Amino acid sequence: MSIVQKLISPSGLYYRESMSEALNSISVGANTAFKNPVIFVPALIPLVIHAAFAYLAHYVFTTEYYTPYWGAYRVPNYGLLTLGSLIASIVGFIVGFVIIDMAHDALISRGPDMSRSFNKVMSRIGPLTVVAIVAAVLAITIVLLPVSIFMSVIAMIETLDVGESIKRAFSFVGKNLGEVIVYIIIVIVVAIILGLIPVVGSALYWIANVIFTAAAVDLYLRKG
Repeated sequence: MSIVQKLISPSGLYYRESMSEALNSISVGANTAFKNPVIFVPALIPLVIHAAFAYLAHYVFTTEYYTPYWGAYRVPNYGLLTLGSLIASIVGFIVGFVIIDMAHDALISRGPDMSRSFNKVMSRIGPLTVVAIVAAVLAITIVLLPVSIFMSVIAMIETLDVGESIKRAFSFVGKNLGEVIVYIIIVIVVAIILGLIPVVGSALYWIANVIFTAAAVDLYLRKG
């Protein structure tokens, strides 16, 4: 029986099993993150950087213009805003791999260590940078979003280069299509819902993103 036949079978057995596996991984991811709150810390770093540059751009190093009719007026320093976004993005991609490694350590009962994971990421910063770029390109297609997510997980956990990471990611997603689809749907739905919540929505998304990262690591460890 093909994957499609299983998914649309009258019994719905395959769908229920896939739903159960995905939800179980998300539950494990949440449990792992909250039992090891240090996993959340790296995700704060790019947020702090972005907020610091935004504060400087809006309140310290503003740009002043003068017009004959309106007189002097100030606007945010867009150069600083752009620089802050760039730095936060670069740090963010490094942080993503650090969180994957910390979650992996927690799941295998090693105990997460931010310094150790950071050093591990920096020792492979070249290959991981290429992996991050390829993963970002794949994510844009939406269809290949699952491959993008698990490619990063596999590259970090298995210490693989970009070519082998892509190959393993396609293989993993293909063999566990039902579970991966359910996982991705949940991630997208949660992101949409949290995006509609004012003020606290961004903070909740920050928490959810770390949990989903840990969940992806768990799903790979159990089904890879």
